[in-house]
Parts: sequence; structure tokens; C-alpha cells
Amino acid sequence: MTRKRILIVDDEIGSTRLLKANLELTNLYEVRVENRPENAVSAARQFKPDAVLLDIVMPNMLGTAIAEALLGEPELQSTFIAFLTAADNPLLTPNPNPAIARLPRIRKPASMKNILQFLEIYLRLPPVPTAIAPGVPAQPYGGANA
Repeated sequence: MTRKRILIVDDEIGSTRLLKANLELTNLYEVRVENRPENAVSAARQFKPDAVLLDIVMPNMLGTAIAEALLGEPELQSTFIAFLTAADNPLLTPNPNPAIARLPRIRKPASMKNILQFLEIYLRLPPVPTAIAPGVPAQPYGGANA
């Protein structure tokens, strides 16, 4: 089976390293991380991900602005986008774009089990056996400030 390409955009370097390592451990995903939100769109153009997991609250650029830019790229319009965030208000703008408002959200901190199940559902993948990465489902991703 071809590995799905996942782009993670989050300014928390430690969290993104952990998530990347755990996703790649399943051997179902090829993962690229972008910790500088202003580089996210160009990273997506180069990497051509099947899915993008975006934090919302980041310095220099909100994840909602990145999502809007990605949806405006003809070659990326069919890319699955989800917010992976601790933000209480997922939109943080007074008049959000309805397309952005409909994007799914995973609330941080999230367990690897929940993230894997989320990706399985949205990318239509078979379930990841727990034996591939024992202990990984209990590992939380992201903190309250993420």
C-alpha cells in the first residue's frame, strides 16, 4: 500500500517531532513537518500531501489563514485539511470563511490513538494494529498552550 503523505504545521517543535515519529512508526504515512507557518503553503506545494494537520494559534500566521490559502491553490483543493489545536475558538476571526468553519478539528491534547483513528476515517485507511506501536495510543500530542 502506498503511504499517505501528511503535512503537519505547528510551531511547537517538540510536539511535531513526536507526532511525526509516531505516525511514521505505523508505516502508513510519510510525514513532513513545517514549524514556520509562513512556509506552510510552499511546503504543501512541494510535498503534495494527502492531508494537512494545522495548529490554529501560531506566530506570524493563523492556521485559518493557511487553510484558506491552501483551499485557494488549484493543485491542493482536494487535500484533506483538519485543525489540530487547543484553541477554544477554532476560527478566531469575526467573519470566518464558511469553508474554513466546516473543516474538522482535533482537540489538543489528543492521544495518538485518536489521531490515528481520525486519519483512518478521513483518509479511508485500514485500522492500525496496536501491536505496531505499543504504548503509542496513550501518548498525548500537544499541550494546553498548543
